[in-house]
Amino acid sequence: MIHHIINILKADSDVTSYVASGNIFPLIRLQGSQLPAIVIQLIGADPQDTKDRAVDYDKYIIEVTSLQDNPREAWLTCLAVRAALDNFAGNTDVGQIRMQSVVSDVFESTDVFTLTQQYEVFMTERTIANP
Repeated sequence: MIHHIINILKADSDVTSYVASGNIFPLIRLQGSQLPAIVIQLIGADPQDTKDRAVDYDKYIIEVTSLQDNPREAWLTCLAVRAALDNFAGNTDVGQIRMQSVVSDVFESTDVFTLTQQYEVFMTERTIANP
């Protein structure tokens, strides 16, 4: 499921102007990788309950964390990510993406600035069963 979000971000030239496509990771930033980077994590799921018809979409909650070496670049990366996901028109796999929140943090010992956005992603059940 996360690979769909990674593909959307890698295909967006505004996002890749801030973060190389090779530095967009699922789950965790690879040890030894350089900044800037983006990490996508699945943090929750809310399947659609139905008994009398086929499932349309299940809702998944993801976090997209932008990591940069200064707060301005972290914010600009965050804006590019939001534009890419907000403007995503949907396809047969991903029906809709909605931003829910954003929080910031700084790892003072390494001067890494982060902005973490939370999104609801609505995906077809077929996509989950056949990634």
